[in-house]
Amino acid sequence: MNQKFKNIIKATEASGAIVWSYFGTSLKTTSKGTPLNFVTEADLKSEKNLIRAVKKEFPQYNIQSEEAGFINNHSDYTFVMDPLDGTINLKTGIPYFSVTMALLKGDEAIFAVVHNPVTGQTFWAEKGRGAYLHGQKIRVNKVSEFKESIAAYTCGWQTPRGYSRNFIKKLNDLGIQRVLTSWAPVYDFCLLASGKIEVMTCYKNELHDFIGGLLMVREAGGRLTDYQGRALKNDRVNTCLLTNGSAMHNKIINVLKK
Repeated sequence: MNQKFKNIIKATEASGAIVWSYFGTSLKTTSKGTPLNFVTEADLKSEKNLIRAVKKEFPQYNIQSEEAGFINNHSDYTFVMDPLDGTINLKTGIPYFSVTMALLKGDEAIFAVVHNPVTGQTFWAEKGRGAYLHGQKIRVNKVSEFKESIAAYTCGWQTPRGYSRNFIKKLNDLGIQRVLTSWAPVYDFCLLASGKIEVMTCYKNELHDFIGGLLMVREAGGRLTDYQGRALKNDRVNTCLLTNGSAMHNKIINVLKK
């Protein structure tokens, strides 16, 4: 890995420390349009640190961040960042959140980093070089039975509750052991990539919620398709199924097609 990417990883970990320092405190919030969609000082301070790092290491690249929006430098490369994935969890005292950045070349993710400040874990992946946790290569597991499997479900803010209930019911009806709905999906992708869970489903998510996760799972040997079982057209497709590549993948697709 080149030194610039190493510095981006360090910046992500530093933002994790910023976020973690707010855990258990009384966070002031600013609404982003709905009661459960808001920004905090933790988000903004973490974002400021990430943007500063990208501008230092890759000043010519575009930046797309959840809070700052799109900074257009007319480049083919774009850093997509989420300075705090799991803002609601942090605000309510649930220790499940992370900081992430991913680098896109056009519509393809080529580098990603995820730092979980709660566990101290840092995951990263680079196209063609694999996925790693603290420098050790990670792989999806080989579990092939629903009764032994855990899935994670994530969706965009505008998803009707009825859709989510029906979707989760379909997974439960397959006999899957448990369906996680963490409100912080970035770390869920890392759980799949490192062999801790077996299935991940995305429905109309925001780009920063999934782009790095796609690369992480792909480089860890997972399988990624749309809900029809087709290969993803590009890494901006926001509705997709990711698994450990077992026969469960096609069985889930068959249910989703109905």
